[in-house]
Amino acid sequence: KTIDNATRMDVNNLDMFVTNHGSYAWDLTTGNSGLIYPKGSTKTAVFAAGPWIGAKVAGDIRIAVGEYSQEFSPGPMAGGTFQPDNARFKNYKIVRGDVTSYDYVNWPVQDGAPVDSLGNPALLGDAMIWSVYNDADPSVHTNDAGFTDPLGVEIQQSTFAFNRAGALGNIIFIRYKLINKGGNQLDSMFVSAWSDPDLGGFTDDLVGCDTTLSLGYCYNATNSDAQYGGATPAVGFDFFRGPIVPTGTPGVNDTLGMGSFNKYINGTDPHSSNETYNYMLGLNSDGTPVHVFGDTTQPI
Repeated sequence: KTIDNATRMDVNNLDMFVTNHGSYAWDLTTGNSGLIYPKGSTKTAVFAAGPWIGAKVAGDIRIAVGEYSQEFSPGPMAGGTFQPDNARFKNYKIVRGDVTSYDYVNWPVQDGAPVDSLGNPALLGDAMIWSVYNDADPSVHTNDAGFTDPLGVEIQQSTFAFNRAGALGNIIFIRYKLINKGGNQLDSMFVSAWSDPDLGGFTDDLVGCDTTLSLGYCYNATNSDAQYGGATPAVGFDFFRGPIVPTGTPGVNDTLGMGSFNKYINGTDPHSSNETYNYMLGLNSDGTPVHVFGDTTQPI
């Protein structure tokens, strides 16, 4: 398959690997962490990340995960399923001011790549990577956290960033366009931003969330880190704009924020589609609610 693991979003202070089959912030070529901060250093803030999708089809849970293995294949769907491999299904990276690059000139409009009113590549930010992939190939659903029949979802991914001072210089945006092309009715569907955030030295990381900002974050437990020393950053995943859904009132929509935040430590990874789906719902892996301090006598 046309697996593209080497493209990097590196237009600002961050340097992040982006693939064309779901995984990002992971250097799959070497197996090392894939989000370098600051750019040009050897310090890393995230080991790996990717999307999780879970839904029910006729009452049965179906999962597609992008984590330590990817249950997605490059390319768009056609005829309700995946297409044979094509070199065209690669990452396309365009940069502001460069209209002569191969990727700009060969922008894959036919595969869903966005264009402006003139039909030119619709650049977001100062640099953008666009790719499309899907979960329709049953042969790649081999991760024990998934291992179900495909959902039949195509994902068009735009990864972009701004070369600016201030906060924008420390942000990478990822915009997903999910299209149900498999012919299945997907009920109770959830989409998660999964990550293994090794913030410098990985033995002293803590995580939390801010429900008012739809933000999940990772920070250092002490004022000293094996990589960053005493100036340890924090790293976060923020739903700037979640899914847009109808409210039941004609013409009125709602934008969903973060529906749940969950974490698990090494050794408590999900090992079935049911466990993965429960984690996505904000529950323990066995489907029981999460209590304060893990104590069932404490509040949920």
